[in-house]
Amino acid sequence: MRVLRRYTKPGHTADIRERAVTDFCGVQFLAFLDGELLGSRFFPQWRERDYPEALAARIKGFVDGGWVDVPPPGQPIC
Repeated sequence: MRVLRRYTKPGHTADIRERAVTDFCGVQFLAFLDGELLGSRFFPQWRERDYPEALAARIKGFVDGGWVDVPPPGQPIC
């Protein structure tokens, strides 16, 4: 699992993480707030084309909510 994006608000951290799901041939993103799972979306191989749009919507939710984008550990923001 890798951290795609990290956000902060005073006293809080949120991550969007991604993992390949090899058992079911797909990809999944998971959203965490202070280490607790907020939610996840799984995209089987035949729905992977929907992944970028769904991920962009999750990112927009954090940004619109006033979260500040910070670099994940060891990764620059692109």
